[in-house]
Amino acid sequence: MSSNAKENVSVEEEDRELLLRELERRVIYAMLVPGVRLSRMFDVGLKEVGEWVELAYLRELVQDNVKLKDAADLLGVSVRKVSQLASRMRENFFTPEFEHELPARIEFMLWALPLSRKRIKQYLPSLDEDVVDDAIDTLLEQQRIREVDGRTTTYEVAQSAQRLVRDDLMSRIDALNTLLGQVTDAVFGRFFRQEQKAFARSLQFRIRAEDLPKLRAMYEESVWKTLSELDEAAKDDPHAIPMGATLCWAPMDLTLDVLSRKSLEEGEDDDEDLH
Repeated sequence: MSSNAKENVSVEEEDRELLLRELERRVIYAMLVPGVRLSRMFDVGLKEVGEWVELAYLRELVQDNVKLKDAADLLGVSVRKVSQLASRMRENFFTPEFEHELPARIEFMLWALPLSRKRIKQYLPSLDEDVVDDAIDTLLEQQRIREVDGRTTTYEVAQSAQRLVRDDLMSRIDALNTLLGQVTDAVFGRFFRQEQKAFARSLQFRIRAEDLPKLRAMYEESVWKTLSELDEAAKDDPHAIPMGATLCWAPMDLTLDVLSRKSLEEGEDDDEDLH
């Protein structure tokens, strides 16, 4: 290969790398916008939102058992700053949220096959064993899982197709985390991995008010029924693929419409335009 050809290849690789970095940042930005929109809706300031981003980032690292100094390097802050964030994370409202999230994670693991306490802990190496034990005990108390007697006691889901729909606030937050986690997996798979098993479609349509119940009926009678049958068929298959699916609908631009009315009520249109 001539020197000119090598230079051309090098330039092309550099261009591809630049495009990939730009894509990564554009995707991250796009996924931050919904949170920012809700922050504006509820008058949460930029400083507080920034603090939440710091805590969320640290929490991701803590769950992966990243050491303090390594976390500081990844976050681009001092070890002292990471220590302060860790203290705040232990004290704030994310703690009870985690207490509900972990049982749901274990419950999902047990859908595939029964597991012993030891095996469950091996699948969650970054978590303290006592925390995992507490989560298992919570599931037993709520009768969401049951013990299976044998040479080694294992646990299985009490119902093979259980819809995680509970009325308390933390369970709804847990469901939101599940929904957004599945969206994140689909985005990552489709944008950065060409993952054929990742699927996403966004539909826009009109519907009469009297036909709204048909949407829920479609889910109950078709979507949920089909997914339950697929889950049951895969119960004893050791090669079954764990999948997450999210279905949601809402009036289009609901938040934007509310924000627009909010701006008019607050007289924001009288201020100087940011454009």
